[in-house]
Amino acid sequence: MYRMHKLYFKTLSPIHIGTGKVLEPFDYVFHQEKMIILDQQACLERMFEKHPESVDHYVNWIHDTVNRMNNAKSEAREARRNRERKRIQQYNQLLSNIRKNFNLIYFCEHELNDRNLASEILKNSKYHKNAIFAIDHPTGTRQLREMLHINGQPYVPGSSLKGAIRTALAHRVVKGLSGKMLDQLLKGKPGTNISGILEPLQKIRELSQKAIAEIEKGNEQKINQTLKALQNERRFRTQKKKIGEEVEKIVFGCGDGEKKKIEKFDDPKFDLLRLIKISDSLDGEWELLAGHLTSFTRNNRTGQLSAQPIQYCQFLDEGSIFSVSIEVDTRLISAILHKRVKGWNYFEEKFYNLFKIDPQLSEEQLERKVIESIVKAIREFGQAVVEKEKEWLKQFKTHEMHRLHNFYENLPLDAALLRIGFSSGWHSTTVGLALAENPALSEYLPEIIYAFNLDLIQNQEKLLKRAERNRNRVEQQLRLLKRSPRPKGFPRSRRLISENKRPYSPVGWLQVELTPYAQYN
Repeated sequence: MYRMHKLYFKTLSPIHIGTGKVLEPFDYVFHQEKMIILDQQACLERMFEKHPESVDHYVNWIHDTVNRMNNAKSEAREARRNRERKRIQQYNQLLSNIRKNFNLIYFCEHELNDRNLASEILKNSKYHKNAIFAIDHPTGTRQLREMLHINGQPYVPGSSLKGAIRTALAHRVVKGLSGKMLDQLLKGKPGTNISGILEPLQKIRELSQKAIAEIEKGNEQKINQTLKALQNERRFRTQKKKIGEEVEKIVFGCGDGEKKKIEKFDDPKFDLLRLIKISDSLDGEWELLAGHLTSFTRNNRTGQLSAQPIQYCQFLDEGSIFSVSIEVDTRLISAILHKRVKGWNYFEEKFYNLFKIDPQLSEEQLERKVIESIVKAIREFGQAVVEKEKEWLKQFKTHEMHRLHNFYENLPLDAALLRIGFSSGWHSTTVGLALAENPALSEYLPEIIYAFNLDLIQNQEKLLKRAERNRNRVEQQLRLLKRSPRPKGFPRSRRLISENKRPYSPVGWLQVELTPYAQYN
């Protein structure tokens, strides 16, 4: 039976959950401290009402501007092929200027010479789909990643929240994993589709050793063969035989082995979190924000803070509040316990490992305790992630990261903190912390990082794809293949919202409560 309960959330830092769509610079303009997303239809109706003769002019201007952009792109590509740096810069700058001026406001001001119309569109909200505070303007011209919304109103999908809760619960189980379940995670379980994590790690290490041996011998053909084999194995393990899936089978999967040769632990019908339903966000008070998402790291050579822009995004701003309904399927739990449904092997053991409560409790007790247990798991996992973020901040001078220091030092004590959305970080979206906290598993974390090149940047990964003739690059290949990753400092970078290329805020943090925030009372 389902009884609806609620969880209440408050955003502590901006959150981005994208639609998969982007707005082009043509769709928005900046005015004072706001980004205005134009209602193109309303704007054009007003413009053609005031300037009926401008229809052909506008169409021709669009056509000519698109042609100029395409020509500039073509020239820039040719310059890159010929490695002509000055021409590359020249045409990139030209393209940026064209895009910057490719909007309806510019057309009104410079093509129609009607600044009053431009001002009217900027100041009157009936010509706006939205007007949101912008931390800073994008450098050059950038696409804007939209925040998920329905009819212009942002929302948080239950799937995002459930995914984050799933990680928190997995963290609870994996950090204390021992005995037969630990052995199954490492080595697999015969007669099932649990294959374990050791076999792929060992296979990738063996292929790496073969590549090292061939590089040291200098046989170009065999080097290419071994590097390709290594690359294919990594791709196979990343796309089809994921290590994370082995963890999922152990933690959440209740195998259905009846009338089957192989007992499977990845069937969604027998997943413990099938028992929990979480709705999309319900009522709420929302504020949106626009800003740069930037990757920050410490340059080991100079010791300086390094910044690399990633995306320009819409965010759900800090201080927004919303609620979701959460339901526990006690009827299905009862049916499983009384053998009225097939499958669900090892249910009681895995249920207890996940929620730390007896599934035999009365329906009312069971519902309440499962939800309380989920919030407790969120609290434990959130605090563990916070400590990792504080540890990362220690390598920077206080003035470089003062806003982040203040953020983490001023978080509510003993709060249940959940991190969701785009760029919420490796520690928040994997069980890497649990592996590090479990003495029996921590030794395999460096091998996982090594096996899937998690510590390498794109250029380093490219270097491991083919034989090199330049001696310096050969030596670099060998260093990369022989490296020993250190989990303590991993990952080296963080994606943060920036202001003027300086850290402004982390992303993705929510506070979770079982009772309403003040605004709901």
